[in-house]
Amino acid sequence: RNIYLATCRSWNHLIERCPQLQLSPVTVEDRRDWYSLPWATFPKSLCDDVDAMVAEAVSPDPLSQTSRKSIKPVSAETRRRQLKSFASALVHRGRRPDTVTCIADLIEIETAKEGLRFLLERSGQKPTPHVHQMAKLLCTLARH
Repeated sequence: RNIYLATCRSWNHLIERCPQLQLSPVTVEDRRDWYSLPWATFPKSLCDDVDAMVAEAVSPDPLSQTSRKSIKPVSAETRRRQLKSFASALVHRGRRPDTVTCIADLIEIETAKEGLRFLLERSGQKPTPHVHQMAKLLCTLARH
């Protein structure tokens, strides 16, 4: 499968680089099992809260008593993606999207456990780096 995918990528790259060859691109089926829902699924208040958290993490107020060391924009985007993923996990576990209105809703202990259970079920009950990173993010957010 990996060799096939690499070959398809190379073929499509060749087509981009040499349009004069008039070759047809290869379409590869995406077999990934996505569970993350679009932001539009959730209340605007959650999106606004996540945006504010990301902005504060990238450019903290140096005069604030609660200010922390800044993080790189790419790390902030990872956090944004992780929170959307976690909110989506809760929806897949039966929670209505309109009840997830802010980050505080995500880090309630029972809510965090429920979302982490979803991730563990997806991984065959094995703790994966993804599950660990998600738990670590939830703990970080709860602490702050």
